[in-house]
Amino acid sequence: DYLTSNGHNGTEGIALKATSGWNNNGNGSDAYGWLGLPGGGRLNSGNFSFIGASGYWWSSTESYTYEAWLRSLYHDYDELSRGDDAIKTPGLSVRCLKD
Repeated sequence: DYLTSNGHNGTEGIALKATSGWNNNGNGSDAYGWLGLPGGGRLNSGNFSFIGASGYWWSSTESYTYEAWLRSLYHDYDELSRGDDAIKTPGLSVRCLKD
């Protein structure tokens, strides 16, 4: 809601993505210093996938017993996505905040 109310309706992803590192010229403006990098995800097998193409971040909120909410950014998509079906066993990025 914050990004939309500040002029990024439909372009929330661009405002959060880093200015470099994304595949196929999918870089963002990093308008808020969030520096969203395309870290992809770690599969149950231990292999990594989608590095350079997407970034996935855990939420601290469970959606179900074995799943949590996540946010995602993609190199070819301007919006910020939200999902409630992130099974907790694979690895996603986390965002550390300092008070």
